[in-house]
Amino acid sequence: MKRTLTAAGVAVLLVGCGGGSSKVNSGSATTGGAPGAQTVTVTMRDSLSFSPGTVNAKVGTLTLNVSNTGLVPHNLVFADAALGRTKTVNGKESVPLRVVFDKPGTFTFMCTFHSGMVGKVVVS
Repeated sequence: MKRTLTAAGVAVLLVGCGGGSSKVNSGSATTGGAPGAQTVTVTMRDSLSFSPGTVNAKVGTLTLNVSNTGLVPHNLVFADAALGRTKTVNGKESVPLRVVFDKPGTFTFMCTFHSGMVGKVVVS
């Protein structure tokens, strides 16, 4: 009997293959806008990666436009819980996350569904 995988079936297989290896999180981007109104889009992909993997920002308020370009559900959660998190972002969905950075530093974020899917915001 011949079987065919649907897009949903492929998505389930990808989620199941999360494993513990590091994912490639590509590129970097610098925010646009004044320090009180910075914005940048961070995409989450079925390859279990964030793009860009590094966001460069200034001290102040940053709105991350978090966009899931694939089918596999993701989230974006800061290691410092006080900075915030998104809800589960399903495939082809986007959500804003407003974050206030009151000091310079490097702030790590991750997808809690996929080990190794990480990124960072570098604030100067």
